[in-house]
Amino acid sequence: MTDVNLLKVEKLHFSYGENKILTDVNLSINKGDFISVIGPNGSGKSTLLKLIAGILKPDSGEVKFSKNFSTNASHYVGYVPQNFTIKEEFPISVLDVVKIGRIGYIPKFQRSQKKDLEKIKEALELMEIWHLKNKKMSELSGGQKQRVLIARALATEAKILLFDEPSSNIDVDGQTKLYRILNQIKKELAIMVVTHDISIISNYITGILCVNEKVIYHTKNEVKNDLAQMLGKAKDKLCPYDLILQMVPYKVLESHWGDEEE
Repeated sequence: MTDVNLLKVEKLHFSYGENKILTDVNLSINKGDFISVIGPNGSGKSTLLKLIAGILKPDSGEVKFSKNFSTNASHYVGYVPQNFTIKEEFPISVLDVVKIGRIGYIPKFQRSQKKDLEKIKEALELMEIWHLKNKKMSELSGGQKQRVLIARALATEAKILLFDEPSSNIDVDGQTKLYRILNQIKKELAIMVVTHDISIISNYITGILCVNEKVIYHTKNEVKNDLAQMLGKAKDKLCPYDLILQMVPYKVLESHWGDEEE
C-alpha cells in the first residue's frame, strides 16, 4: 500500500431524523487500499458509502478528497449500488449503460469521443463482458448485470470504487472471479466493499472496517485467532462480526473499547 491519500472523512455525523446512524466517523483512504466493510443490518454500512459518494450529505463533519483531484471530485468516485433494476420494456444496451459513466467527460450536445469509447471498451474488457456490449440489460443474468455496473464505475476513471454487496447475485465461482479482478486493479486506486462474503474476500483485502454507528478500522494483521462472544454485547463494545478468514474458523476482531460490561 502506498502513502497516496485519496480521501479523508473527519468528525462525520449522520442521522435519519432522530435516529443516529453514524457518529464521529474518522477515516483515511489511501491508494492501494482494499477494504471490506462489515457490520450488522442497519449499522450504517450503505449509508457510509453513500456519504463518501456524495449521494447523502452529513449532518456535520467533512468528506475531503485529495488536493490532486479537480473541483468535480465526484468524477473520482465510482459507486455500485446493491440493487439495480431496469424495466423489461426499457431497451437499454450494455454499451449505453457503461457510456453513462462517461457523461461528465462529454460536453453537452456532443457525441462520445475516441477516448470515451476507448475507456468504455477497456472497462468492459476488464470485466470480461465486451462480447455482451450489444445485449439488452434485461437479457443478462444477475452476475452479468453486476459486472456491467462495475464497468460503468470503471469508465468514470474512478480513483475510489465503492461496492454495496457486489456479489449478492453471483455464485461462489463468480464471486471469486470478481474479487480477483478487483484485486488486480487496486494498485491504481482504492476499493471499499460492503460484503458478508468474508471467507472469499479475505485473500485480497488490506483491511476491515467495522461499522455499527461508530466506525473502527483494522488492518488485516489485527484479526485475532481467539474466539470471542460477539452476540449480546453492547454495540459500542465489540466489533459486531464473527469472521472466517483463510479457511480458519472462529477468527474474530479484537475488542474495540474494552470487554467490561456496562
